Amino acid sequence: MALKQQSFSHDGRSLEVRAELSPQGWHIGVFENGKPLIGDVARCSRKDIESAYTKLGVNLVDQIMLQVRSKVESGELGLP
Repeated sequence: MALKQQSFSHDGRSLEVRAELSPQGWHIGVFENGKPLIGDVARCSRKDIESAYTKLGVNLVDQIMLQVRSKVESGELGLP
């Protein structure tokens, strides 16, 4: 299974945004100490990823992971 991770700190907590590849596409969630805090915050299909890269030259998974992190840091996505 493919896995992408981005670690960051927020309010004294060590957090991680993870994207895991499944047969349907990438599933993105927020983890703390290896345990899921918020699962399936976002999803993107393989078709969406290929299209974004071909048309815009961007890595959609990385962009979504950055957006999830930003939402956590701004308080828009509340953590338990």
